[in-house]
Amino acid sequence: MDLGDGEVVLWTGKSGPRPRRRWLLYVLVPLAYYGMQLLISVILDQDPGYLVRITINAGICLVGFILLLPLFGRRQLSTGRYTVTDRRIVVEGRISGFPVRRSENLAELRTPELRDGSVAFGDRKSGKLAGHRPNGRVIASLVLYRIPEPEHVLEIIREAQARL
Repeated sequence: MDLGDGEVVLWTGKSGPRPRRRWLLYVLVPLAYYGMQLLISVILDQDPGYLVRITINAGICLVGFILLLPLFGRRQLSTGRYTVTDRRIVVEGRISGFPVRRSENLAELRTPELRDGSVAFGDRKSGKLAGHRPNGRVIASLVLYRIPEPEHVLEIIREAQARL
């Protein structure tokens, strides 16, 4: 990985297993959409061609959604391979099969917490922010999920933040 400017790698690791629930969203949303369109076509007594057009449109929307996920999902990426340097945290993972990389400066992140074997910057559920960028934009929560020796990694990150 290109670190540039004399950046020093302090720790690297990989996220532990995380339950996958999003597949349900990818299956249920198109099925619900298709079901509603089928119901509407029956109620309105539409011709069979209408149903074919709806199916094609739903397929195009689903494929477009899956292809756009990496663009919009990058700022939410929290699982994958982690690299902690003296200046930033880099997360490399995959979204919809596409490689995605997220990089956050340690100076812009709040002090992390230890939570369930993970090192967490912010919390989506409680609304805690991970930090702010210099331009004022909010940084989405960042969690290093189920990493080995989370206490040690937490200490490394806190020491690096204190040196900045």
